[in-house]
Amino acid sequence: MSAYRLSCIGNAEWGPHTSNRSSSLFNSEAIEQLRDKWTHFFFNLPKAPLELQLAKARANRALELVRSKEKAALERTESSPRSKCRPLTALHNSPRTTNRMKLIMETRVRPAIVKKSKSEYNLCPSCGLVKDSILNHQHAEQRLKKLLAQHPSLLPKRQHRRSNYLRML
Repeated sequence: MSAYRLSCIGNAEWGPHTSNRSSSLFNSEAIEQLRDKWTHFFFNLPKAPLELQLAKARANRALELVRSKEKAALERTESSPRSKCRPLTALHNSPRTTNRMKLIMETRVRPAIVKKSKSEYNLCPSCGLVKDSILNHQHAEQRLKKLLAQHPSLLPKRQHRRSNYLRML
């Protein structure tokens, strides 16, 4: 406050009982003027070397923050989130298994055991039909006749079931 205003407060018109005092001293315009005056005063004071270094460091940090945000925004626009997603058909045909599902499959689901058959199939050197190693003593044609005799439903439907087809063999 100026010295003039302080001297005026002591006058009778600026006394504590007058109504002008509250309206003039705490006027919003006067407060704004005082604030502007003091900010201008402190802003124009000469700065110490430490204050200059701190201001420079603050400005550098703010600049780095702005650059990093710009870089992140640029990366987000370049790599769209849709490019990372798998196609819907791939998700439907082979869905990803979660960690929980993997644990369940390892612990609760028994692994499938593939049983190898005891028999091996080879080509018969005389007739070219498939020959089983277990029933090696029987010829493939004889086994086929037995199978068709036991299960007549395996015979072709166009020919007579027993007589003609078995004679061909």
